[in-house]
Amino acid sequence: MVSAQPLLAKGKPGVDAVAAAKLATEYLANLGSEAPYIVSITMDQGGIIKGSSSWVVRWSSAIKSENQVEVGVRVKSDGTVVRLVEGKGGAAPHSTRPPAALEIR
Repeated sequence: MVSAQPLLAKGKPGVDAVAAAKLATEYLANLGSEAPYIVSITMDQGGIIKGSSSWVVRWSSAIKSENQVEVGVRVKSDGTVVRLVEGKGGAAPHSTRPPAALEIR
């Protein structure tokens, strides 16, 4: 029998969900009164072999700019916030590919 407990403990993120929500909220506050709101926060375990856990925070509506559609942010285990965008490099905004990540800091 295989237990999932050691895998979950190994992949524990460096920041908790509350801290991830706070960082995402601070990011949205910089966008002004027309900014979307947070609709979900989920933990992404990363790759199977060398992945690191991070939080994926999704917006209520996309933020559109410069041929990109921002759908949320990823909060890495060190607290770095990375924008999640679709349409990078000319791809269609409704692409089935996972969103690209652009570093904020």
